[in-house]
Amino acid sequence: MAHTPGPWIAQNVGGKGWFIVTEDDLILAMTLKGDDSDEADARLVAAAPGLLAALEQLVEAHDGTHIILQPEHWADARAAIAKAQGG
Repeated sequence: MAHTPGPWIAQNVGGKGWFIVTEDDLILAMTLKGDDSDEADARLVAAAPGLLAALEQLVEAHDGTHIILQPEHWADARAAIAKAQGG
């Protein structure tokens, strides 16, 4: 099963909550609890495609015995984490 391709974007809805949208403004999800965790939740969900891609790279870097990571693996993982944390 395939998910909607990223990037996904966390978008504030006038102080009432957050939408998670595609670049074409397709709404994928929303957070409407109305508390301080709305933004963090939205950013974490929006980061999901990048987090998945970074994990897939790390798994593919395993040769059965060792993990052979390239600098871009770390860069992609750090970028996905930063997006999830709002950076």
